[in-house]
Amino acid sequence: MLRIITNSLSVAATIGVLATFFGLLFALYTTRIARRTAFIGKLFSILPIVTPPFVVALGITLMLGRSGYVTEFLVKYLGFNSNWLYGFTGIVIAHTLALTPLSFMILEGALKSIHPSIEEASYTMRANRYKTFFNIIFPLLKPALANSFLVVAIQSLADFSTPLVLGGSFDVISSQIYFYIAGSQLDYASASTLGTLLLVFSLGIFIIQYVWIGNRSYVTVSGKSYRGEVQDLPKLMKSMITFFLLSWTIFNAVLYGSIFYGSFTVNWGVDYSLTLKNYELLFGSGFNSGAWPSLIQTVIFAITAAPITSVLGLLLAYITVRREFRGKKTLEFLTLLCFAVPGTVAGVAYILAFNDAPIYITGTGIIIILSMVTRNMPIGMRAAIAGLGQLDKSLDEASLSLKGSSFKTLLFVVLPLLKPALLSSLVTSFVRAMTTVSAIIFLVTADTRVATSYILNRVEDGEYGVAIAYGSVLIVVMMSIILFFDWIVGDTRIARSKAKKQQ
Repeated sequence: MLRIITNSLSVAATIGVLATFFGLLFALYTTRIARRTAFIGKLFSILPIVTPPFVVALGITLMLGRSGYVTEFLVKYLGFNSNWLYGFTGIVIAHTLALTPLSFMILEGALKSIHPSIEEASYTMRANRYKTFFNIIFPLLKPALANSFLVVAIQSLADFSTPLVLGGSFDVISSQIYFYIAGSQLDYASASTLGTLLLVFSLGIFIIQYVWIGNRSYVTVSGKSYRGEVQDLPKLMKSMITFFLLSWTIFNAVLYGSIFYGSFTVNWGVDYSLTLKNYELLFGSGFNSGAWPSLIQTVIFAITAAPITSVLGLLLAYITVRREFRGKKTLEFLTLLCFAVPGTVAGVAYILAFNDAPIYITGTGIIIILSMVTRNMPIGMRAAIAGLGQLDKSLDEASLSLKGSSFKTLLFVVLPLLKPALLSSLVTSFVRAMTTVSAIIFLVTADTRVATSYILNRVEDGEYGVAIAYGSVLIVVMMSIILFFDWIVGDTRIARSKAKKQQ
């Protein structure tokens, strides 16, 4: 038991640091370094999160597994062991790849909300670019950095699918809970004990995050109308960020090239002959058969859940940041419990809670949407909290002094200023709803089947080509919808004009 606990905490801490580090680098690139090439950074930062987890695991295994072409090179020329991927290393690689986009979306919204006049004031005091970044910009990002680490670490603790595929003999709490519930043991008591431990660890991470932020002010947007310009980062830092982004882009290009190529092969990993048979099996028999019903239902569920998730997250964030009341931190933590509970445990809890009168919704689409909303709401809440931490309360007070109600203040003052953070929350909620699997695996039926459960069934049946083909379609669909959201809502930058130099 102690070994499992140590494994889980070491993985969560490592991934929390790595994902937040890479998320910060990519957010700096898209907001402070490049304009014309920022699209590339966003694309390859978001791609892992719009990819179903089993497809990512299969792609990584094809590249880095025992028979992967990268592993063959490493074994032949660098003396690597063919089993080097499985265990702590494989879980960290896969989780960092999958969870960095969460950090990126939170930190990008926070960076866009920092008023450029803060940097200009630093330069007028003869501070160089390094001092300005590390003494001005970085401290202002503390709420967003802490929120990023909190969300990533808790999500890593709660995920079971990646350790299941790449963990090998490296057991963690979430995968052990899955075995207790879904395996032959059927030991609900042990699963409940481990679930309780998981909640205790989540509480510990939350307390560390709260202590690190403290009661300091991180306001950068006030009622003043001065507009400044974004300043360049130090040259060495720009070179380092560009190098990391280039490496990330190359790795993702190879990974997704393997995935898309694999969807056109007869038998991925065995027979690489090209064919369209996989897509014909999925979409060649009409809208009432194959993958069409699950794809249509998944899009409907996700589009319904995403706005609800963002709105509820904003309201809860507004209450916890702008209002003082007893039990505020307890409310904030309780919202995170939905995120920290392992998906399989949450799925069983939904069945037990809503399988009888007076609320009987098991087997319906409502319970799936409810699961999506409750699981993803903490992400929207943390993004909104990070943004609200940079908005001066005087803006709210000015609105209220002009006899504006709290609702009007929220709608016409706070909401427009939080547009970047809310867009990030909306997009993140949508793609997570589209790719969720553990939380709804026990909730779907033949009438409410979703895309990820369909892919999982294909993987269990050994139809890897069909699973990869469906995953490829999901990637294209989600990226198209994300770009549509970005075009509709706009890419708002608060108090910021275009940089003079574009790359």
